[in-house]
Amino acid sequence: NRLFSEVIEEAENSEKYIPITIEKHKGGFFVYNRKTNEFMGQGETRKQLEDVLAKRYPDTKFMAERENLKVFNEPI
Repeated sequence: NRLFSEVIEEAENSEKYIPITIEKHKGGFFVYNRKTNEFMGQGETRKQLEDVLAKRYPDTKFMAERENLKVFNEPI
């Protein structure tokens, strides 16, 4: 299971997911809660970022808009 999921309308209203925004700054990735703008974690790579979020928010799934996932420069 990947931590990042494509946004779907049902998930947007679900308590099972935290909607996130991912930003890239100077080679690092920063994640914010899209509803509260709370900083949630950072990492130098997608893998590091996923590991940080998994550790800080166990048993939680995150969703980012498909367009926002392009920040990783990887196939979606």
